[in-house]
Amino acid sequence: MNGFAALIFALVAVSLVTGNPVKKCEKHGELMADDTDCSCFWECSFGVPIRLYCQEGLEYNPEKEYCDYPQAGGCHAEGGAPGVPDGSSNSNSRQKPTCPSDSATHLHQYPNPEDCHSFYKCSDKGVPVLIQCPAGLEYDAFAQVCDYPEQAQCVVQK
Repeated sequence: MNGFAALIFALVAVSLVTGNPVKKCEKHGELMADDTDCSCFWECSFGVPIRLYCQEGLEYNPEKEYCDYPQAGGCHAEGGAPGVPDGSSNSNSRQKPTCPSDSATHLHQYPNPEDCHSFYKCSDKGVPVLIQCPAGLEYDAFAQVCDYPEQAQCVVQK
């Protein structure tokens, strides 16, 4: 019985460390606001909550279900937004990709031309969302996964 109790404790500890949302993740594709950080939100992927991040300077808008300007986002997180102040984003940054109209039924992912450690995934609402790869990994545009740099062979466009 001690092994079972240790397993339950470990699972609870992992869920607390990873910062899973308090809300249940029941419907695939459902989007949920983060209760502590306005610059991110959660997407349910087959019962598993996945933390997604808005582009720098934007906040998740739970009413519209996409990342929006802070003044329109309606964020009510306890921690506020750690993003940049209004109007201070980099004006040289490239535009996000345009998501096709079938994004609700098909998966669309695009490499970030400015950063190998992230990529864009189209939400089911047709909005491109910037997603960070785990530490040490880069986005592989061919396989459409984050992988080791030598496998991903990512090249940043200049």
